Amino acid sequence: GFFARLPEAVNKLREKVGELEDLGLDQATSTEQSKTKGLRRLYDLSGSGRRKPYSEARTSYSGPEAAAAELEEATRLLAFAEATYEDAGIIHQTCARYSHEIIFLEAISAPGAPAHFLSFDSERKEAILSIRGTQTLQDVLTDLLQDIDEFRVEDDKESYAHAGMLTSANHVLERVRPVLRDLLCPQGY
Repeated sequence: GFFARLPEAVNKLREKVGELEDLGLDQATSTEQSKTKGLRRLYDLSGSGRRKPYSEARTSYSGPEAAAAELEEATRLLAFAEATYEDAGIIHQTCARYSHEIIFLEAISAPGAPAHFLSFDSERKEAILSIRGTQTLQDVLTDLLQDIDEFRVEDDKESYAHAGMLTSANHVLERVRPVLRDLLCPQGY
């Protein structure tokens, strides 16, 4: 379980901190270049035999004509992301401001269970799932589970994820899946 893996994660973190100190990365006199070089030696992801992080990421830029509309939409969505870091009252106010109703809200996080909310706008046929990142000690405990866990996606493709993030994603998915499947999908969301 989650808590059974925590002591090992804390020990690994202590080892990494010791390695950073040995490399002199904690000294203010080190140059940024030497810090980066030391970190690359500690976290050499390219030689791990696994996919490179973000190798499948694609970017698209449709030019300045679309930039204003994209920026406006990003600003609207940012309000939901920022609200996740606030108390339940602010989350309710933010959703109401954008004509969204809250389906459920988990405002307090636990290790492996991030704070999040799911809201919807029936006019736009839009659902927004907003998941908070690291803010509390409980979130830090999730971050400490930094092992790489293997999992399989629907097409049975082998994938890898940060253990704490995978635990969190599975928790949120358990909450969201029934709502999406039984309530929102049949209505055309």
